[in-house]
Amino acid sequence: MAKGKCNPTQKVRTKGNVKPSSSDRASEFLQRNILSGSGSELLASLSSYDSSIPLGHTSTSQSAFSTLLPLDQDPVASTMDSDFLNALRRLEKRSAATKQKALDNLIDLLRAKSDDGHFIKSEDVISASVLPFWPRLFNSLACDEDRRIRELSQIAMHALAKRLGRKLSPSLKEIIITWTFATVDFYDNISRAALAGLSDTFPGDKMGELYRRFAKYLLDECDRKINYINTELPIHLKFKKNRKSDDQLPPDAHHHLSISAQFLSWVASFLPYLSKVPEDSDLLARFRDILQRIWSAITPALEKVKFTPLHSAYYNLISVMCLNMTEWITGSPELLNFVLAKCLQEKDACSESLAAFGICLSEFGEKVWTYVPWKELVGATLIPMIEQAQTKAQRTAVYANLLPLVSHLPLENISTEDADLMKRLLIASREGLLRSLNIPIDADLHDSEVISSLLDQGSSIDCLTGLFELSRYLLDRAALSSIEYLTEYLCDRVFLDFMSFVFTYSVSTSPGIKRWMYREQFSEGLFKQISCTLGHLIRDSRSQLQDVFFTLKESITELIKSTVLKSTEFPLQPISQFIWHLSEIGTQESWCQTWLNEMLIIIRPDSTDFPQRWLLTFILIGRIESPLNVENSLDLLISSIIPAFEDGDFIWTDSMSRGLAKCLLEPFSVKSWRSASLQTRLG
Repeated sequence: MAKGKCNPTQKVRTKGNVKPSSSDRASEFLQRNILSGSGSELLASLSSYDSSIPLGHTSTSQSAFSTLLPLDQDPVASTMDSDFLNALRRLEKRSAATKQKALDNLIDLLRAKSDDGHFIKSEDVISASVLPFWPRLFNSLACDEDRRIRELSQIAMHALAKRLGRKLSPSLKEIIITWTFATVDFYDNISRAALAGLSDTFPGDKMGELYRRFAKYLLDECDRKINYINTELPIHLKFKKNRKSDDQLPPDAHHHLSISAQFLSWVASFLPYLSKVPEDSDLLARFRDILQRIWSAITPALEKVKFTPLHSAYYNLISVMCLNMTEWITGSPELLNFVLAKCLQEKDACSESLAAFGICLSEFGEKVWTYVPWKELVGATLIPMIEQAQTKAQRTAVYANLLPLVSHLPLENISTEDADLMKRLLIASREGLLRSLNIPIDADLHDSEVISSLLDQGSSIDCLTGLFELSRYLLDRAALSSIEYLTEYLCDRVFLDFMSFVFTYSVSTSPGIKRWMYREQFSEGLFKQISCTLGHLIRDSRSQLQDVFFTLKESITELIKSTVLKSTEFPLQPISQFIWHLSEIGTQESWCQTWLNEMLIIIRPDSTDFPQRWLLTFILIGRIESPLNVENSLDLLISSIIPAFEDGDFIWTDSMSRGLAKCLLEPFSVKSWRSASLQTRLG
C-alpha cells in the first residue's frame, strides 16, 4: 500500500485504549512498566557541549526520580497538578518556540501569588508535580541549541530552588554538573542567570560547601572531559601550527575548542572552593592530579591554533590556581617552571595572560627572578608586547596592566642601566599611544600639522591612562634615585608634550579633529592624570619629589602663559579643564591656592579687549578661596564678553558663575546696554 493511503481494514483506535500507538510510545510504555519500582540510571548530559560524553552517572530510585512524564492513563498523572503537567509535557516538544513558552509558563506558575500575597502553588504540589521529573528536563533544556531556552531554563531552576529550598537537596547530584557548567556559558545572559540562581540558593560559605559536598561528581566529570580532549582531537588540530582566526576554523575544531575553553572556565569557577579541602584528603590529591593533566591535554591545541576563548580561559585558570594554590605550586619545581614559562614568556597580549603575568610576579616574588632576570623580562617580553599590540583589545589589555606589572619590579634604587631600560619602556609606551591615534611616532606634538593624520582607533583613552600611571610611578623612582635625565624625559616628553598637544588640537579646524569623538574624554583624562601627579608630588614629604613638583609647576605655568598671551584666540576650554581638575585635587590646600593666584595675575587682562582671558579670570576667581573682585563685572559681561562669542560656541560653566557671584554686582550702565549687540539684548 502506498505511503499515506488510508487502510480501510485498519481498526479505529478507541479512546481509553492503553496500548501504545507508536514505537516511541511503546518504548515509553515498556520502560514505565518494566522499570517501575526498580533502580535505574539517570544520565545528566551536556549535549550542547559534548553530546557524546555523559556528565554524571548516579543510581537513584525510579519512584524518586522518574525519567518519563506519565501518560494520561497512568495513575501517577491523576496525582499531579494539571498546570504543571501540561507545562512539563510541552518542554519535551521539539519546537523551540513551544519550549520557550512552556518555560515562561512554568516560571509564572512557580512565582504566581494570590491577592493575599501567598503562593498559588504550594511547595508540596511543586515537590510532587515538578521535582521528580525536573533533573532530566533541566539537563536537556540547559544544553539546548537555542540560547533563550538555555537562559529560561536557568531562570526556572532559580525559581524552583527558591520555592523548594532544602527539598531540592536529593536532586542536586543529578543537576550539579549542568547547573554549575551554565555559569561559564559563552552568552552572558545565560551565565548571569545561572550564577544568580546558584548564589541566591547557596549564599556565602554555602557555595563552597556545595562544591565540596559534590566534589566527587565534579572530579569524575573532569576525568571524562580530559579523556575526551585527549582522544577526540580533530584532524585539523593534530598537525603543525595553523594560526587561523576563530571564524576560519572547521566546525569540528571550533566545537572541540569551545568545549575545552568552557571546561577550563568551569574548573576555574570551583577551584577556589576545592583548594580548601583538607591537605590529607584523597579528593585534594585527585584534584591536583587533574590540574596537572589538564595542561598536557590543552597545551597542544593552544599551540596549534589561535582560538581566543581558549587562550583566555587557559590563562584565567593559571591565575586562579596561582592565587589559591601558591604553596603547592611552589613546592613542585616542575609545575612552578611550567607556570612561570607560560606567564612570563607570552607575548600575545590579552587581559587574562597579562593578569597571570602580574599574579606570578606578585605571588612568587624572588623565585621569578631566579627563573628569569627582571631586566630580561622587561626587554624581551614587556617592551615587545607593547610594540606588537595592534588592536584595540590588545592595547587596552597591555596599558591597563603596565603599572601593575612594573610595580613588582625591584626598582627601589635604580642605576643608570636600569634607568636606560625604563626609558626604553616609556618610549615604547609613548609611541604606542601615538600609534593608537595614527600619529607618527617621531611627530612634534607642538606642531598643528600632525593633527591632520589623527585617527583614533578607540583605545587612546586607555593608552593615555596606562602611560600616565606608569609615568607617575617612574617619576618617583627617578627622582628618589637622582636620575635627572629620566626625570626630564618624563616631564618634557610625557606631561608637557601631551598638554601642548591638547592645546594644539583644541583650536584646530582640521576635519579629523571635528570627527574625533573622544577628544573631550582625552583632554579630561590627561588633565586628571597630570593633576593627580602634581598633588602626589607636593604632598610627599621627601624633598626630591617636591623639587620635581616645582619644576613641573613652573613649566606648566610657562606653557599656559605662552598659550594665553600669544593671541586673543587661545584654547579656553582645555585650560579651564586643567584649572578645574587642579583645584579639585588641591581644594583649599595652600599650594593649590598659591598657584591659582599666580595664574590669575598672569591671565587677568588690563582692558576689555580680551574676552577669553576675562572668562578665565572669572573661572580662577571662582576656584580661589579668598575675596576677589572685578569692577563693573556686569557691564564687562554684557558689553565685551558675550558679544565676542555671538558667532561661536559659548559655554557658561559653574566656575564662571561662582567667580561672577564673588564680584560686587553693580547695576549695569545704560551705555553698556546700548553698546551690546541687538542679539545680546534680545537674548
